[in-house]
Amino acid sequence: MTRDDLPAFTAELMVTAELYGAALSEARIAAYFDAVSDRQLGSVRTALRAARQTRRFFPLPGDLRELLDGDTEAEAAHAFGVVMQNLGEHVEPEALELWRSNPALRTVVAQMGGLGALKARTFGGSLWRVFLKLYQAEIAEGVMRQAALPSAVTPALEAPRNGSTPTPIGSVLSRMQEVSPR
Repeated sequence: MTRDDLPAFTAELMVTAELYGAALSEARIAAYFDAVSDRQLGSVRTALRAARQTRRFFPLPGDLRELLDGDTEAEAAHAFGVVMQNLGEHVEPEALELWRSNPALRTVVAQMGGLGALKARTFGGSLWRVFLKLYQAEIAEGVMRQAALPSAVTPALEAPRNGSTPTPIGSVLSRMQEVSPR
């Protein structure tokens, strides 16, 4: 996800919190966003919906990761399908958005030799298997990289200064936009 996805993510998380009667602070929203920001918004929404249908308690970030890990193949299949359908002259807006918002997809395509190399290949099942393995490895490596780095949302998690009261939940959006890379 990118910082542009934060409002939609926050809305979906708030629906889930409302269902479970859980309180959401700025810090909690920021922590949840940080925990799953390496994944696509659609996959995260699906995981939150699945949590609402299957979990007895408000899901922790680790619960969402478990649900997301089961969705890696579906996410890869979607990305592969979009790329393969858009190798010609006409490129759909969905493909451009997916390309912009999915660093794992860009890395895998580069590892496979770029879009030109994919266009020139024979399209068989082996191409999909290679893409899937590289995509899953990139997602796993991205999770490991993210866990090893300091949080990009640390400023959003800081306590208010001068003993003031915490700011409203909506301000997490502006703070995240200030500190999140595009």
